[in-house]
Amino acid sequence: MRKFLVALSLLALAVMFVPMGNSQPPRRDLSRIMKEKLKSAQVLMEGLALADFAKIRRSADELIQLSKTEEWMVYKTPRYELHSNEFRRSVEAITRKRRTRTLTASPWPMST
Repeated sequence: MRKFLVALSLLALAVMFVPMGNSQPPRRDLSRIMKEKLKSAQVLMEGLALADFAKIRRSADELIQLSKTEEWMVYKTPRYELHSNEFRRSVEAITRKRRTRTLTASPWPMST
């Protein structure tokens, strides 16, 4: 259940990251970036669901690298940068949890 909550949180962040604002970014770059992000996020979700730590590592690394590219910053606004940094921190948190092989969202076990 906790794995599902972590995965759901990541998905919510990814959905929240849909570009905002009045200016239109170049469609070609935005489309490519979003496709790459979607592919990596899907592999990450699969890795979380199956506790496949190699998949989690690969896809998280891809998302972090993608978020550091210039094309990622389609809007040059403080709000977009804030969400971008939060997205990166969330993926890095999953990477840290993967290293310790603890995918739970909380350090306390669920009560039954």
